[in-house]
Amino acid sequence: MDFRKYLCGATIDYPYGMKQTITLYLFRCLLFVLFLQQAPAVCVPQTIFPVSPVSEISPYLQNPILTKASRITTTTNTSVEALLPDATSWIQSIQEQYPVTLPTQPMESLYKFTAVYDWVSQKHYQRGVMRYEGQRELADLLYYMTQSSWWHESMERLTGNPEYSYSESRFLRTIIASHTSAHFYQIPYPVFFCLLFQESKFNFKIVSATGALGIGQLTGIGIKQIEIIRQDSENERLLQAAAMHLRNIYRDVWFQQILNMMGLNFEAPKLGYFPPTIQKPYLNYADLSAEIMRKYGLSYPELLEDPDLVRKSLERISRGDILPAKYAFLHQTFNDLLENRYNQQYGNVINIETNILISAMLLRYYLNYEWRVQNENVMPQPGVQAILAIAAYNQGQTSVIRLLSRLKREFPDMDLNQATLQEISPNLTFKRMRSALDGPYSQAQELYRHVWAIKRCAHDLVKIGVTP
Repeated sequence: MDFRKYLCGATIDYPYGMKQTITLYLFRCLLFVLFLQQAPAVCVPQTIFPVSPVSEISPYLQNPILTKASRITTTTNTSVEALLPDATSWIQSIQEQYPVTLPTQPMESLYKFTAVYDWVSQKHYQRGVMRYEGQRELADLLYYMTQSSWWHESMERLTGNPEYSYSESRFLRTIIASHTSAHFYQIPYPVFFCLLFQESKFNFKIVSATGALGIGQLTGIGIKQIEIIRQDSENERLLQAAAMHLRNIYRDVWFQQILNMMGLNFEAPKLGYFPPTIQKPYLNYADLSAEIMRKYGLSYPELLEDPDLVRKSLERISRGDILPAKYAFLHQTFNDLLENRYNQQYGNVINIETNILISAMLLRYYLNYEWRVQNENVMPQPGVQAILAIAAYNQGQTSVIRLLSRLKREFPDMDLNQATLQEISPNLTFKRMRSALDGPYSQAQELYRHVWAIKRCAHDLVKIGVTP
């Protein structure tokens, strides 16, 4: 018997001997029996977040300025054959409204899936997403993505050459996980989608110069903040419910049939429960390159001739670079290596679903954050709060509080609780952001461009401040 099995399905490693391990296991079983009725485990989300549509939403979402995506309440037993014609019509209507260029077959398939997934999720799972008033509709959001240089250059290059072995599955997992996170955490999908797009271009293995990792570019400080947020039972409840919903989608035969009929190759990880701890691995490129040479050196002799080539190539891939075609195979080998090591289960930041779920949790925390400015509590309007939440996600709440304090001093008549995005946006200049950040010029410049790039993606109806 393996006595390391956690009561709710996760595993932990006890640093004790067998006797101590058995004693601790029996003690936990006794506690579980004694308090079962009073304190059900949070890792059984079916009992706390039913599959049917949520009847109660947070008071914050009942604000009239918010608009929820319409829910389709038809039966969830609709056959794939009956649903597909409607789904095809939906995609065609989007393409007619927003014509796009799809030069490769994978790009066309991924575009169609992204266009129709919210519709399918509402139809089959009765779960949609919401947005703030004035933010982009989903079709407009998709159009923004397809007009980017990343789509026309990077995606076309990666999907157009089979040597790069681009993974459709990882892109699909990103879309599904981001949609699920936005639904369960009740955060505006355009903001979250654009945050992930700006942070990583949906690249699960990207590493920044400061060590931020994965699709949501999580740092060690950010993970510590998330661990504190998880101590709140409601936040943990939402995390476990979203994690369980993702697991159920991946196991849903009906959903697999939809993907097959769309011509998509989808290999889903066999996810379990979300564990109590989160791991942020250190990518040792020397170790990773040595393993690649051991596995593939005989197939690619040029690797053995220049061991440093592999290490430097892996570092470039982690920065988001695309290697020349002659070294395209390193993309696949690196992806497969990370997939096998880190990307199969919840709890590791490199795992796509883990990174997206906890990134959404952190964003939700800042979207609901009440700022303390000059001894007063400030809760800005949703559009303004979204901008501040993005800044806090990137640099922490202290810089945002400094920025609001400066605005309060310079504009004493401005009501920060009532000011709209149109009113406050021209005052969010680079100079004020740099002063609030109290850091080097390059750091302030990166923050400013980051915030407004996400704003342009999610809500491009407001003139931004002065560029540096």
